[in-house]
Amino acid sequence: MSASRLTESIDFHGRALLLRAERQKVIAGNIANADTPRFAARDFDFK
Repeated sequence: MSASRLTESIDFHGRALLLRAERQKVIAGNIANADTPRFAARDFDFK
């Protein structure tokens, strides 16, 4: 694998990890507020 492709792959996976971390924050907020009256759960759409 060339250095350029390796760098692209690492960049891609780094961005994917950041997106997953953001979704995890949203899910944690949903869990923390599950008993809050009229709380509307949210989700993070990857599309």
